Amino acid sequence: MPKIAKDRMEENQRRIMAAALELFTKQGFHGTNIREIAEKVGVSTGAIYTYYSSKEAIFEALVRSYRTRTDQWLQHTCATLKSPLSKNDLKRLAAEVRTLLYSDPRYLLLIYIDVVEFQNQHFTETFRNVPENFRRLMGPPLCGTTTTKTFVYG
Repeated sequence: MPKIAKDRMEENQRRIMAAALELFTKQGFHGTNIREIAEKVGVSTGAIYTYYSSKEAIFEALVRSYRTRTDQWLQHTCATLKSPLSKNDLKRLAAEVRTLLYSDPRYLLLIYIDVVEFQNQHFTETFRNVPENFRRLMGPPLCGTTTTKTFVYG
């Protein structure tokens, strides 16, 4: 069997993931089958299995992709905050989160699908230790500062 060029392989995986994302977010994971994904991409079901061992492997790839993008976004966003506990930066962070979620609501749909259809197997790590992750990202302003004077609300 001939080897598939790396750029062609990545493009095929991207197309499969895009089709699966559209179907999963419209029909749910269990309401979608590999045949439908293959038809949407315009390939055979066997071609899908060239890239992914199962439908769940496609879902897991989508979750990894979203987690990676979200982690990069969060690192960038937190790095731009000068005083993360100030009223202005907290408002800015909240606005940035809202913009992120509104810009691609499919991310929330994937989380919903995971919670409903998989009992949150795939996104558990995303929400584990949220406070500690913020401390790590924000650095000194959040490390060891828990007094109410640190938080600015008004």
